[in-house]
Amino acid sequence: MSTSTEIKYFSKSPLNKAVLTPSSTFLVCLAVAILMLTSMTTFAEDITLVTPSPIAMGMKHYDIGKAGISGSEYELSMQRSSLHLPIGKYDVLGQIFVPQMAIEQTIFKLPSPNFDQKTMYSIKLPMLFIEKYNDNWTRILNITPSWHTDLKAKDEESYSLMGLILWRYKDESPHSYTVGAGINRLFGKYKPVPMAAYSYQPNPQTRYDLGFPVTKIEHRANQNWSVFSALAPLGGNWRYESQDNQRVNLSYTSWIATLGVRRNLIDKFWLTLEAGRTFEREIDLNDDTSTSQKNDIADASIIMLSVGLHP
Repeated sequence: MSTSTEIKYFSKSPLNKAVLTPSSTFLVCLAVAILMLTSMTTFAEDITLVTPSPIAMGMKHYDIGKAGISGSEYELSMQRSSLHLPIGKYDVLGQIFVPQMAIEQTIFKLPSPNFDQKTMYSIKLPMLFIEKYNDNWTRILNITPSWHTDLKAKDEESYSLMGLILWRYKDESPHSYTVGAGINRLFGKYKPVPMAAYSYQPNPQTRYDLGFPVTKIEHRANQNWSVFSALAPLGGNWRYESQDNQRVNLSYTSWIATLGVRRNLIDKFWLTLEAGRTFEREIDLNDDTSTSQKNDIADASIIMLSVGLHP
């Protein structure tokens, strides 16, 4: 079966196309989170407690429910699992150097004889450099050689040199600012992505991060529990080998809006559960000779479970 047949298959049968308008889930999550923040602040047990930082080491698993593909009689469901491990921490020329390893597995499940199930992998070797200029300014540089493939397609298109550079300003006020840019496959293509964020931390237990591509509000209620709401992109681009040995690019883009809760296990290790919706979804299959053919995917539910270190 040729790759072009695989691509055209998405438009084989009519389907009532879902209206892909921006989801209101994030607004609901935001309202709920603000109400929880307001009600919980009074009951915080220890003012020295701080909100957990993003996960630096651990495992994540996403499960995305079935949703129809425009122009098709079939539904797509997805799973993504990842493992992120720092290899060490070193002082190099006055900078903190943290080599890392990350492995992601993304499974696309579509009960079609032309597509069936595709299992994609992203293998990354991030090299993180942190340099503190002074009391206010910090530079963060991340260089990430990576491989995005089904483990069969091993050409130059499956390799990337991803990374980011950020500058963060923080003084004694509750406000901080981050600006920079990255280059990655997060939005379905290997391309540069601008990054900016404004952070407001009125007290150690509550933090607002408003920016692009990630916006999040989190509040640590007590020693054991933290709640948050987040809006972020979820996507990628992989190279795979089709049934007739052609090399094909699979591109996927989406946004996710979730409400989550964390349970402290020990020290800075947390168990996290998130639930919400994924929306503005799109899938694109094309080989080296065909034109790009994109298909919208209806909104779907998403559940995420993770366990790991949040320094």
